[in-house]
Amino acid sequence: MKPYVNDLQKKMFLMAFITAVFTEMSQIVALTVDSIVVCVFMGEREIAAVGITGPFFFLVGIPASCLAVGLQTICSHEMGRGRIEQVSRWVSEVLLCAGIILGILTAVIMLRVPQMAFLFGARGNAADLQGTVSQYLYGLGIELFPFVAMSVLTPIIILDNGSRLVMISSVAGCVSNILFDFVVAVKHWGLFGIGLGSSLSVIISLCVLLTHFADKKCLIRLEAVRVNSADILEVIRLGLPQAAHAVASMIRVWILNILVIVIGGNAAMSVMTVNGTIMDFVDVIAVGIAGAVGVLAGIGYGEQNGEEMEGAVYLGHRYNLISSLVTMGVLAVFINLIAGIFISSQSSAYPLLIFAIRCIIAGILPNALIYSRVSYLQAIGKSQDAQLMEMAVNMVCLTAFAFILSVPFGIRGVFAAFPVSKIFVILLYYLRQSGGVKHLRFSVRDFMGLDDSFYPSVRNMIAYPVDTMEECVLASEQVWLFCKGHHFDQRTAFFSSVCIEEILTNIIQHGNEERRRKVRSIAEIRVTLSGEDLIMRVRDNGAAFNLNTMARMLTDETDPFAAIGMKIISSAAKEIKYYRLYGMNTTIIRIGSGNDAGSEPQKKNEEE
Repeated sequence: MKPYVNDLQKKMFLMAFITAVFTEMSQIVALTVDSIVVCVFMGEREIAAVGITGPFFFLVGIPASCLAVGLQTICSHEMGRGRIEQVSRWVSEVLLCAGIILGILTAVIMLRVPQMAFLFGARGNAADLQGTVSQYLYGLGIELFPFVAMSVLTPIIILDNGSRLVMISSVAGCVSNILFDFVVAVKHWGLFGIGLGSSLSVIISLCVLLTHFADKKCLIRLEAVRVNSADILEVIRLGLPQAAHAVASMIRVWILNILVIVIGGNAAMSVMTVNGTIMDFVDVIAVGIAGAVGVLAGIGYGEQNGEEMEGAVYLGHRYNLISSLVTMGVLAVFINLIAGIFISSQSSAYPLLIFAIRCIIAGILPNALIYSRVSYLQAIGKSQDAQLMEMAVNMVCLTAFAFILSVPFGIRGVFAAFPVSKIFVILLYYLRQSGGVKHLRFSVRDFMGLDDSFYPSVRNMIAYPVDTMEECVLASEQVWLFCKGHHFDQRTAFFSSVCIEEILTNIIQHGNEERRRKVRSIAEIRVTLSGEDLIMRVRDNGAAFNLNTMARMLTDETDPFAAIGMKIISSAAKEIKYYRLYGMNTTIIRIGSGNDAGSEPQKKNEEE
């Protein structure tokens, strides 16, 4: 059965997707321009050196991806529960700890650059590239902490409704990197200049991101904290799949680089470098979809909202299929043009690059599905499963197939191993999930693997969209009946119904008055039980409106009848939590209950 996906969730998923794609695209464009500048203004020797330094980027990516994903997982859960103050504490702890450790690691790396160049593959047939590789690494060395800090802050600022600033930061980094590249080409500063330009562009992006915390409207703050080792270990535990991905990718690139150089020499190494750049570019959309799945599924997991998580996963699969088919078609049509941008059609390496691009086309869809699955597993805290999947596809299967296929097919077998390993892993996973070939079809709910607590019965939940005044009144009546049906006292039922009607009426009537362009106000409510308390969550697409801020303002109001509805909500609520994400307000109201018939009927209803 097709999961129900409301309009607000579709808009949030689309905004999450656009933000992730835009951010990733900016970084990939900068890297692509780096490769083009090196190819055009320098030559195959320099592009081969860039390829040899590939493991360095994965080395930097180990702490960056681990801390970023682990922190995002925890913070999205806390956002789903409405605990914004906890998010600020987690962010501050992680940044402080990262600054200390990475400062030391940067000094170590800069002192050991020649040894790193040798370790990465600048030896044997490629020994003459050791000096060139070292120059590039010296330029890149200073970006370690800025890159990790930027990676950590990007998803957090997005969670704090800062997606626009994140995109501006990405553009600033991309544009500055491109400008530095052309200055380097004109001044003939070589690969050291290319690497230094990349480092400076990362620092510029980080500076733009930090302006978010100067805005008084932001909810997440950087604060002075003491590092709790247990907190850091929990972040690392949840981020281990991404760290495993980076480690596996680094080892895989290192092994494949050596294999490619031994079999095909420097020309084949230059094709491997271009192949990696094109793969990064192609994966942008898949990464964006996976990012949207991860954010929305994580928030739904924190809220224990199985229906919303189903919607996120369904949208992820749907967009993966559509985008993969479109990307495959575009690459197939323009394959010669794309290859010609990097390597001349007269070069002996050109036919190998054409074959490599065809291999990329074959692996697009399974790779997109793997990205989304790993992102979902991380969002729900199943880090071990995500880690196993990452290790299987990025190191174990890929290197195994590369060695196996290189025996009969030579250097082409190495490139063929990329799609073969991805197809193998995704088929193996789907067979495992569906219980074998005889039961290959399964639902989105089976795919998610959640327990029954994420799916309260119809009796124990109210959830539907609201976009008219009549529906506001109906929602109030439904909340009243819900409270009475669960034996809440008269006062609780009355205040709950008044709260929901007041909030919804304010959204429908005034939610978009401040906007220049008239947008139809839409809200979506979800009412559930938590112990003996009533939890009402309201999400809307209106202008930013924080009930907590309004409540503080009302305490100074001398007129007893001013904003009487807001005063009722403030006095009746046991707790009010608010956050704004992708242009959507989310307000979570907890109302403590009395119980007409004691606690036993309440427990009985929860069990049912």
